[in-house]
Amino acid sequence: MSRPPAGRAAAASRADPRPAEPLEGLEQAADVPGRDDRPGVADREDRPPVRDAGADLHPATADVVAQGVVGAVTFAAGLAAAAVVVTLGQRILRGNGVYVYPVSGLTPVRVVAGMAALLAIAAILALAIGTLLRRSAGSVATVTVVIVLPYLLTVTAPVLPAGLADWVLRITPAAAISVQQVMPQYAQVSNVYTPAQGFFPLAPWAGLAVLCAWAALALGLAVLRLRRADA
Repeated sequence: MSRPPAGRAAAASRADPRPAEPLEGLEQAADVPGRDDRPGVADREDRPPVRDAGADLHPATADVVAQGVVGAVTFAAGLAAAAVVVTLGQRILRGNGVYVYPVSGLTPVRVVAGMAALLAIAAILALAIGTLLRRSAGSVATVTVVIVLPYLLTVTAPVLPAGLADWVLRITPAAAISVQQVMPQYAQVSNVYTPAQGFFPLAPWAGLAVLCAWAALALGLAVLRLRRADA
């Protein structure tokens, strides 16, 4: 009879007769359906999902935030552009022999800040109208009609009667153009006080308040529409 080799006999004698018990962690991992046990994958699966900070924003709230950002950017750009135009414009006029009426020290600052605010609020108005109409081309056309067209018809190429021009620049968003006025009106001085001559029916900040009221109305209607659409 042949005997098994000595190495095999020693290995068999040292072997543990008890059945091997599976590791606790592997047993629990095997019970999870669809679990990927590759190195690094299981750890990523156990992590909580990363949520976008803007995902919880209501569409109306997101729209208001977006319009605020656009307004701030437009104000900054308009402020820089208006400062350059006012400063260089006066130098160019004086250099060409054109007389420029002297104004107080804060008047140019008010004109620059007022024009920047006009552009920013007009941008917010355009975005709000675009939300209402669901068309960007319609919003641009609407803002052009309510701001640029009255300016052209009353100041640049005045074709409207003086009384009608005053009313147009009182009740429409174009009233904010009064921030350009630099010369005061004197009741005791007989003069032609018309928009074409640089005199507006409203004070600078009062005209800007009219534009703010129109922008607030359009923004409120846009938010209301978004909330109803999301309901």
